[in-house]
Amino acid sequence: EEPTIEPTGTGEPIETIEPIEPDLVLIPAGEFTMGSDPSVDHETVGNEQPQITLHLPDFYLGQMPVTNAEYAVFVQVTGHAAPYHWGNALPTGRIGLHPVVNVSWHDAVAYGNWLAEATGRPYRLPTEAEWEKAARWTGTHANVFPWGDRWDPEKCNHLKDSNPAGGGMERLQSAPVGSYPDGASPYGCMDMVGNAYEWVA
Repeated sequence: EEPTIEPTGTGEPIETIEPIEPDLVLIPAGEFTMGSDPSVDHETVGNEQPQITLHLPDFYLGQMPVTNAEYAVFVQVTGHAAPYHWGNALPTGRIGLHPVVNVSWHDAVAYGNWLAEATGRPYRLPTEAEWEKAARWTGTHANVFPWGDRWDPEKCNHLKDSNPAGGGMERLQSAPVGSYPDGASPYGCMDMVGNAYEWVA
């Protein structure tokens, strides 16, 4: 039975809100190199090593991070707790196109489980290996960044130096998903660097 929402005080359910399904990108089956090579990526840390070769079957990944608007349907239909910074208002308009933030791993899993049940499709969080392959594997090379091996501050929403003379960092506000198309991964996935942290399985 489809869930309905009952507005407080009326006793009459309103029309069921349909889940918003993501645009998906096919990541083809094959081997890829997971992990970082310190001779190429000078900022790599210990838990990113050693590099290993893995084979993954093909899978689909959402082209963009989950947006506020997509998550708001889940919150409204299920009564799941909203991110604390939303207050009493569901994000709409331009804010709705921003990535949802301030959600726990458990929230993300619950969202994926709900989306799968509501649509009859096998939505879930990607594994770490799946996310990494989609983010930087070209088919022959494990990029340091989705667009290549050299940092380019114009290709993602990131920390910026707000006062070059005095130092200090300022966190940028989130941007609508897909705002940096030149920073797409080799498979066309967006915002895999910057904008918001992303959970994996």
